[in-house]
Amino acid sequence: MGNKGCPVADIHLDNVWVDDDCRLGAQGLGFVIQLQQFVQERIVSSLRANAAARRGLDRLISHTQERLVADQRLIDRDSWQHKIADLESDWAKCRALTYQALEAWAEGLPYESLSSASKLLSSRLVRRVARTALHAGGVNHYQQQSELAQLYTDSRLFSISTGSDEMMLTSLIASEKFAQTIRGEQR
Repeated sequence: MGNKGCPVADIHLDNVWVDDDCRLGAQGLGFVIQLQQFVQERIVSSLRANAAARRGLDRLISHTQERLVADQRLIDRDSWQHKIADLESDWAKCRALTYQALEAWAEGLPYESLSSASKLLSSRLVRRVARTALHAGGVNHYQQQSELAQLYTDSRLFSISTGSDEMMLTSLIASEKFAQTIRGEQR
């Protein structure tokens, strides 16, 4: 559906032997290793989602400056200014959270919760930006394979790959800091 530049394929290996010195981790721990790697990959996904959201916001602003409806630019309407301000604010928050997760990772500090939170919020944001930008672009962008239409289809993958939104929420709920907050031990 989206991300046509990143084709995915199934690979099936039957009767393949891997020497012990070529194996990553102990036998039978491949899934566990993959799960651990996801924590880091979520930060990378967050960075990508933030970049895509920024690109979408720039296109949204451009289209609202150019598009006329009833002889008025969309950008001159309060409702569109509010939408853009809301998205810009959320983008700044997502970017800051993602950089906080990246810093914690780089400094060897606990970052699992930050990784999940940044991926969850940036994945949701890029979808909102894409939906709003496509709406501002109008039917022509929907019917054509425009940059906005591509962003709309590509943005959906962010909430599926490296763990769904629901998995990010489950990860956050499982974190000790979240549990302490719920119990009222941390304010």
